Amino acid sequence: MNYINIVLLVLALGSGFAVVTQQNQARQQHIELTEAEKRQRELEQEYSRLQLKQAELSNHQLIKKAAEKGRLAPPDAADTRLVEAEPNGIK
Repeated sequence: MNYINIVLLVLALGSGFAVVTQQNQARQQHIELTEAEKRQRELEQEYSRLQLKQAELSNHQLIKKAAEKGRLAPPDAADTRLVEAEPNGIK
């Protein structure tokens, strides 16, 4: 009878340790998930901000003003050169 009680006690303790270990792992995974979701929201906000900035910078009026401020002009036909590729891409 003592042998069965010892075996049952060991099994009960082992089961208890397994439950505690699983709960701890679940808690750790939940913390990681929460942090990953927070990082995802931050990245989505940053992406939206960058898209807005890209749309703002690609505004034709803004580009034209910047070109005028820098005294830039489109190249003339005389300034344009045509470069032909070698046959078979070998030089």
